[in-house]
Amino acid sequence: MNLRILLLTCTCLITAAAFSQQCTGNLGENIFTEGDFGSGTANVLLTDPGIAPGYTYQPNPPPEDGFYTITNNTASWAGLFTTWSGFSDNSSDPNGYFMVVNANFTPGKFYEQEVENLCENTVYQFTADVRNMLRRGVNQLLPNVSFSIDGNVQFTTGPIGETETWNTYGFTFTTEPGQTSVLLALNNNAPGGNGNDLALDNITFRVCGPSASIATDGGNDECTNGEPITLIAEISGEQFSTPAIQWQESSDGGRTWQDIPGATAMTYEHSGQIGGAYNYRYLLAGSPGNLANRNCRVISDTKIISVAPAPVTVVDTICAGDVYNIGTNQFTTTGETMVTIPSFLGCDSVVTLRLTVLDDPMLEAFGPGNVCLSDNAATLRAQLSSAAQGTFVWTDDNGEFLGEGIEITVNPLVQSTYTVTFTEGPGGCGTSATAEVTVEVIDEEIPGLSIVATNGMGDVLPSTVFAGSQVTLTLEGIPNGLEVDIQWSGNYNPGTGSGTSITVDVPNEDGTNLAYSATVTVAGTDCPVPVSINLNYERGEAEFPGVITPNGDGTNDIFKIFASPGTVTNYTLLIFNRWGQKVFESSDPQENWDGTKNGTPQNMGTYLYVAKYRLNGAEVKEDGQFSLIR
Repeated sequence: MNLRILLLTCTCLITAAAFSQQCTGNLGENIFTEGDFGSGTANVLLTDPGIAPGYTYQPNPPPEDGFYTITNNTASWAGLFTTWSGFSDNSSDPNGYFMVVNANFTPGKFYEQEVENLCENTVYQFTADVRNMLRRGVNQLLPNVSFSIDGNVQFTTGPIGETETWNTYGFTFTTEPGQTSVLLALNNNAPGGNGNDLALDNITFRVCGPSASIATDGGNDECTNGEPITLIAEISGEQFSTPAIQWQESSDGGRTWQDIPGATAMTYEHSGQIGGAYNYRYLLAGSPGNLANRNCRVISDTKIISVAPAPVTVVDTICAGDVYNIGTNQFTTTGETMVTIPSFLGCDSVVTLRLTVLDDPMLEAFGPGNVCLSDNAATLRAQLSSAAQGTFVWTDDNGEFLGEGIEITVNPLVQSTYTVTFTEGPGGCGTSATAEVTVEVIDEEIPGLSIVATNGMGDVLPSTVFAGSQVTLTLEGIPNGLEVDIQWSGNYNPGTGSGTSITVDVPNEDGTNLAYSATVTVAGTDCPVPVSINLNYERGEAEFPGVITPNGDGTNDIFKIFASPGTVTNYTLLIFNRWGQKVFESSDPQENWDGTKNGTPQNMGTYLYVAKYRLNGAEVKEDGQFSLIR
């Protein structure tokens, strides 16, 4: 079926009287499922459904003359015309949509739909719900709607009064030989202007058949495994000369139906069923081909067969002191008993009762025992010795209400003995029980804890670590006599450790800032105290020149190590000429060579140097060469 909603027309050459009356027999399923306009939580459908030839869709109601709107309730419109009534669609769906039409100034078509996959030589019924939009007593123009098939008017509503109610209109017609589709349309015969405003909903299209009921041979009731009951299809009239039938049954009270395999005769035998209610009906059409097409068949009335229950076993429980009744028999103790009860159908029912008498339930309460103060929460849980249903109420040792439930979370947490009280709910034994659980709150705070970083010479590093050095991290501030466990973790090597200190290597290349933490746990508790330290990483640089020109011009006159003050320690420098003779030696990084030996200027050429020192605490060995130019 096309998603476009056109409106109703059909090529059927029958008398006008046939189109002006509704079906008096049984109907089939609704073929035109789009006719209720769907549903949605939005008050107005924003997208134009394209269903009204010659009209314009209005998503911001109310619609003016020549416009229409799809809505679920006109009472929700902020600008509802004062002459219109506010109402919802004609169904039980609170979000169901319907169509509102403000008629054109000239009569004409306002809805059209093609219906396909029909069967030839078949009677169909078309209906629609129409309502005058005007309130009672407005006394304006009244809508007058005609139903047409393939452009031929088949039925007219006449003036639809200001009754503020929905009205159902419709007619029947028969498809011609070879015809499998119809074009149905609705036209408004009254002019627009003051009044002539209408609402449309629940457009349906169904097969119309003869009256189809079910008779029985043997009554509608029987005992379990009693004599079979024969269901007989009764079809009135001559509409189907050779009727085709498919019997169906429902196991959910008629909500859904299933075909009974092979059950296609005029009768069906119900037999061998256990106790319960059984729903039967049949599908009816004029031929097997039409029976297979949901668009070409009708549905019979429903017949319910009641079967008295067979012997059953009942398992149940009662509270101590209560009485369990079966018929005139009473039971008060745990055990199994067989009882025979006469049935309303004249067949006895045998009940085997397995009864349990419940004792009062036992209640226990559980909690974490010791909880860290920093957690600030604890989960408490109750456990009942039976499956009794009721309420669990929690209070603290001051009697303050904390919450309900078999499990609660206490937040904020205080050290307390918590009490849970169980009270059985309606339908139970009405018993109650109480249990307690004590929660010990441990304050894991250790004031004054800190981590101190020192280099290899014992100097404290306040904010920076240098590439290639070793750094010792020491936890300070642990109170004397307090037994603790200390675990280290961080991003250098080693990444983990234990004890009051840990010595780590600072990377030579591509280092990141040092980030280490020490987790302190006081002996006998599970409450960790974290302490952390973060220091900046710096590479550090030291450099010897590649050329010296000792001519007194103040540029490149000397050879020495160039580095930031204080970064070079444990320094030794040796310089040799190209014959391997030592020409200079120093242990002071600030001392330099001016190109002389014992006051005598040395020859130009290449000289070698060997240096050993610590840079930012990291040991460096370096050798190289440089040029002396005069």
